[in-house]
Amino acid sequence: VCDGNTISHPCCAVHDCKMPLDSHWLQFCSDHQNLCSICAVEGCNLPCSPGSKTCHIVEHNKLEEAYYKPAKALFQLHARLTRAGLSVPSDSVIGDEGEDVGEESIECDGKSDKGNAYCLKARFGTQCTHNEQLIMRPCGIILAQATFYGSEAISAVNEFAKAVFPTPQSTPEYFIFDNNCKLHAHQEAKQDHHFSDTVLPVDVFHFNSKHKETDLYCQQQCNPAAFPDLLENGKWCFNTSICEQTNVWLGGYQAILSNMTVHRYNFYLDEMIKR
Repeated sequence: VCDGNTISHPCCAVHDCKMPLDSHWLQFCSDHQNLCSICAVEGCNLPCSPGSKTCHIVEHNKLEEAYYKPAKALFQLHARLTRAGLSVPSDSVIGDEGEDVGEESIECDGKSDKGNAYCLKARFGTQCTHNEQLIMRPCGIILAQATFYGSEAISAVNEFAKAVFPTPQSTPEYFIFDNNCKLHAHQEAKQDHHFSDTVLPVDVFHFNSKHKETDLYCQQQCNPAAFPDLLENGKWCFNTSICEQTNVWLGGYQAILSNMTVHRYNFYLDEMIKR
């Protein structure tokens, strides 16, 4: 059974870059530090204005103002408390280093001079990895875990599964994944026959809730009810939602893991999984 969990750690803001950050306060790794001097708006390659993360374009400046406005408002409220003779709770103060922590982006819709709609996007805070991907036995044993940086792409899931089951002899009889219809189509399109002896049903929960009855390809290839080995006396023999249940357990550690450096994050996660 395969599924992803949204726990993550800070990483380089360049899409799918796997180079560790020198500090989890940084936005870019050492290989991409030159991008710190480039405007934070996506698609803009102009240099940043002094003391700013955006260039001289007014629309880009407004995005940055909108991003930092809540923090400025908080400082104003703290100042009012101080003038009133009340103490400010220490855990509510945003430090100079901490104001960019977390995966923060901002968007602004508008219209060009020609009337076509467009959307500006900018990233001012720290980028985080997309998810942790698990492959498990239905009994609850975690076989493997991998960090997906950019997205939970079907091609990435396919390569992850091939790394866990590297030979045709090691492939399982059933490989259950919530998007197996797309995985099956991907393997057919790439003429990838590594899992030719493996059946690819979708887990029961996601098949009922997220897959359309009108999708004939999915119904024919991935309907779990089509495989009698998964049923006994009208009941499911295996827990196809084991990854979802494990993700609930792992999700409880999100607050601890989110601001760890990559090495501590991996060590902590590995120890939790092994124990």
